[in-house]
Amino acid sequence: MSIRSLPLRHIAKAINRRAVGEEGDPEALLPDQMRLYSYYKPSLVAGSYTIEAEQNVVAKIKKDNGSVVTQSLRVTNVRTTPDAKKIALQEFQVVVPRFSLDPALINSYYPPDGHQDEGRILPHLVIDDPHYPWEIDAGVTANMSGQIDGQPVLDSATGKPIKDPITGKDEINYRSIVPWVALMVFDPDDLRLSADEITDLGIPGPPDASKQNANGTFKMQISEYFSKLPSSSRVNFEAGMAEVLDEAKKDDSLMDAIFPSKALFRSLFPNLESHKYLAHVRHINTVGFPDAGVEEEGLFSIIISSRTGRLDVKQPTTQICHLLSMENFDSTLAGDWLTDNTGQGSNRVGLISLYSWTYTVLPPDPVNFVDTMRNLVTNQQMFRADQQALDTLDEAIAGSSVDSVKTKASKILATRLRLGYTLARWRTDTGEETTAFNRGPLVPQPVRHPPVDDLPDCSNTSKEYQVLDPETGLMDLSYSSAWQLGKLLAISDTVFSAALMRFRSLVYSKGGDKTRQEVNGMMPANTLRDKAQTAMLTIKSISIGQTGDPTRFMPLCNRAVAPSVKDPKVFPILRAHMVNEVITQSNAGDKTFNEFNLDLPNNNDWVIIHNWLSNKLFLGDIPPQFLIPEPSFVPQEGLRYFYIDDFWLDCLIDGALSVANHLDHEDDHVRRDIKNVFNSYLRAVVTDTIKPQVPCYGFMIRSKLVETMPDLRITVAWKKADPDGHKRESVCRWTKYDKQTIICLLDRQPQELEAITLAQPPHQQRFSLGYGIIASDDLLEVHLRTLFTKGAPGKEGDPPDEWIWPPLEGPDISTATTKTWLNWDTRCMNVTAMAKDINTALQFNRTDQAYIDTMPNSCELGLELNDPSYFFKVIPSLGSDPNVPARDRQIYVNDPTETKKDTKMTRFSRTIPVAALPRNPVPRVDASYACFTPPALRLKAPHQATRIQALPKSLAPSGTLAPRVRAAEYQSRFDIKVFPDYHLPPMDPNNDGYDAFGYCPTQNVYYYDLIFSIRKSAAYSDSSYILREIVIDIPTTGLDPSGKDPEKEALLEQNYDGPGVRMLSNQRFIPFLYYTNTSLSIRLVPRRAADSANVPINNHETDELGFRLAEANIASVKPGQMIPIQGNDPKHPEFKNKNQKRGLAKITMTEKYFDSQRGIQPVETDYLVVKWTTTDVNVDGSTR
Repeated sequence: MSIRSLPLRHIAKAINRRAVGEEGDPEALLPDQMRLYSYYKPSLVAGSYTIEAEQNVVAKIKKDNGSVVTQSLRVTNVRTTPDAKKIALQEFQVVVPRFSLDPALINSYYPPDGHQDEGRILPHLVIDDPHYPWEIDAGVTANMSGQIDGQPVLDSATGKPIKDPITGKDEINYRSIVPWVALMVFDPDDLRLSADEITDLGIPGPPDASKQNANGTFKMQISEYFSKLPSSSRVNFEAGMAEVLDEAKKDDSLMDAIFPSKALFRSLFPNLESHKYLAHVRHINTVGFPDAGVEEEGLFSIIISSRTGRLDVKQPTTQICHLLSMENFDSTLAGDWLTDNTGQGSNRVGLISLYSWTYTVLPPDPVNFVDTMRNLVTNQQMFRADQQALDTLDEAIAGSSVDSVKTKASKILATRLRLGYTLARWRTDTGEETTAFNRGPLVPQPVRHPPVDDLPDCSNTSKEYQVLDPETGLMDLSYSSAWQLGKLLAISDTVFSAALMRFRSLVYSKGGDKTRQEVNGMMPANTLRDKAQTAMLTIKSISIGQTGDPTRFMPLCNRAVAPSVKDPKVFPILRAHMVNEVITQSNAGDKTFNEFNLDLPNNNDWVIIHNWLSNKLFLGDIPPQFLIPEPSFVPQEGLRYFYIDDFWLDCLIDGALSVANHLDHEDDHVRRDIKNVFNSYLRAVVTDTIKPQVPCYGFMIRSKLVETMPDLRITVAWKKADPDGHKRESVCRWTKYDKQTIICLLDRQPQELEAITLAQPPHQQRFSLGYGIIASDDLLEVHLRTLFTKGAPGKEGDPPDEWIWPPLEGPDISTATTKTWLNWDTRCMNVTAMAKDINTALQFNRTDQAYIDTMPNSCELGLELNDPSYFFKVIPSLGSDPNVPARDRQIYVNDPTETKKDTKMTRFSRTIPVAALPRNPVPRVDASYACFTPPALRLKAPHQATRIQALPKSLAPSGTLAPRVRAAEYQSRFDIKVFPDYHLPPMDPNNDGYDAFGYCPTQNVYYYDLIFSIRKSAAYSDSSYILREIVIDIPTTGLDPSGKDPEKEALLEQNYDGPGVRMLSNQRFIPFLYYTNTSLSIRLVPRRAADSANVPINNHETDELGFRLAEANIASVKPGQMIPIQGNDPKHPEFKNKNQKRGLAKITMTEKYFDSQRGIQPVETDYLVVKWTTTDVNVDGSTR
């Protein structure tokens, strides 16, 4: 079943209504409706059958003489016998597994394994196959096979019997069939055998009681059941299944058998025919059932036990339920089949157990469905740590010292816990093991999308999505782990990854072909074929002497081939063709593909990609440990509400789409184009103004009720109904993650929510014998509900509470009567007497309402044995807003090639960690529905983070080259060099001038990376200095407008928007970028979780602090000056140790050391970078 089956099915219905009108199936069930059948007879029950088919073909042929001759042909389905008038019948068998039941057919059973409930509860079993209880005839004696309890069908107008038009006889409506299976409750002692009994019965294997499992069964082959057991200690199958008995005696398949005493067997089945009242079928509307399947209706057969659990218990007691084959019980109990004439047999009888389980009987008045639901509704809050634990933490913080480190850490932890975070172990790139914050896509309050405006939309490593908390120094790995998970899911899904690779290759191939055709002036292939054909015809005509009109000689074309598609001048054309190709391939015809297009999709691979991305927006295939990072977030018997973090899913999708990128490593344009066309699908209207529904909110239930009632009905109602023609599905998805957990996803905000209704499913309700039982006094209290054959309450469109059928009016059935309904010794019900008494009590006839049906049946008894069906409404608090603006879900796209309003905020978030928490603690979110409007999570822009601040004016760079010291005892301990990434480090300048190779070219075709090599001086490796940080100021403007100091040139242009900065090898430091009025500054801050971010430099952790500034846009030389150059210039050998015109840009490195007495002590060092107006050339002659 598709993860998105609910909204897709809803759209399909809307399209169908638009095509064929509003008419539907008049027999279709509405939500909350149920139709009951006393039996559901299969077309053919198990047994042997014969087919006899015959066809006579007659033809009249007129001869030439005018006479007419009749010819005939007799055709049969098989070869005829020697007697041509007789046909050899074709035999076949309808086979039903008689000795086992496929567990896949079992929908549910109650009480489930290990569950506890009252003794008056009647266990029942629900099977997905409606035919199963009647697939085999129960016996061969009267009323044990076929339909029984016939009634003439009466005309509603005249009240007279209706005649069959073919036979002329009265039409008969048969009301019952005896099922071939029966559910029975046993005490453990009823089935426990001794070693001697095992020997007497001849049970295969050693006479060891340990062979008997906890349910009292023995496993054996079917053939051993017939060959090993004495005939007097097994069922008389010879009476009813003679045609398949020989095969059964040879069958080596395994089966389970139990061995109650013969006396108990007789007492448990005093009236086999009465079991016709204990099996019926319920046809229900499955809307609201988690994982109910594609169909909206389900047929379930229900088998009820005729025996209760122990009624006199004072403490919990184990009971065993067995679904028994009742086939041929009539022949076994009749006569002397169970009598042992040898005197050496056993007093036990072997019965076929098709399925079994155990449960526990409790003393009267235990916890029931109502109590459990009340506890569940009471224990509700947002998806995060338990509110009581958070309150306890708040109390501890309030009672501690305000300024203590522990208090500050506790406040930060409490804030993070309220936002749905947990602490996780994390190993850094350098191998160090530390702690990090983490959470999944489910959060307790709305999250801004995106968290900041300039986050990258395409990543190749996920490091861009690691968020540093400036208060703790801990990394937030939530978005990074989402990206990694998306890539892992894509790689593991070979169908998706292969489709994505083919799609990418097709886009690049077709886009490149069209680009080459355009830039080279090539004509399309069809035009070229037409011209070639015309030229051939011209040549042919010339060859036969037809010269045609004179034409001038056309000179040969001397045009050169256009550059590569990667050339900066050609690349924009390639991008335009790639965008158009992605749009074309992702369409169906000329419209956006939406799974309901009349046209076929233009590319089948896009269908795979589209469905994969859509499923991820519905949390499809996301492992539970990512959805629930901390098990305590969803405690047992808990109801939790959550928002969905859209950007978390965007990161997951970005990681998935990063797969198969083998052609565009620098900037993945196709990935961004895929997101754009998918956003077009999310914006597009499919039909009747219905857009694709995408969840943004939801809730999760974890309770034993889910295991007890797997199809727990969940109904969601909204305050503001959608207008006709615009109606959306009320729920996007609900599914079970395990036996006890259901998750429901919604596409609207909680402010629009009216109520969530939790109700018992019609086919998984409890059955019980009466309202109360006092076993010591043999008293049985029964309350009947009114049934209707006319004027039943409730109509289409009414809420569930309008469908309630009231208790039966008048006095209840007397206890003297109900006392006879139960054999108080065996705990078996007198089902026939009970069914007749209840049927009599239910009859009434009024003008507007009535119940007139004098034939007791299993549907009637099943409804009366049902415990009351409860439902609970979770109603939001007052003040919710139904007029919330419509949500426009879009995958995050941030194209760096687009013009930004503020050039100073372009693309820096790739390397600058984002502050993930507000400065002030977020107010506590209440556990009730008042928590649906919590304050939004505010995120600071990267350049506003706490540790990213403009330097004070006192640290502005000066004009000297030597280190400037603020305190005499503090000296520079680091050396710095700056050079392009494809150059070697330059030599230091001397009296001869600057290094000939130590320059930065300003005219290269492509941007290059600048390497900042910062190394600790070898002479100071044992220094006692305590380093706080290092700041590098890179000039972006000329610092001297007058031009008197030509050294003060800009190294970079002011509009730098490259990928940013990253450390070369030392991951113990974190680089930060920020602007001042005159420079681009880089701060190197130690990566420390401690309250103090200082680090000593007397070890190897600070030996190397180099970093790379990617894609630096070097400023041109303005105005430049003549400076001496060392050695031979490879381009200008005539200049040897002579002055050349170059530009000098001054970089300032400020080392900040911590002094416990005087605070921060800065030491500044200036470094001159040489710029040259030139273009570097590669070894192969191409330009850089």
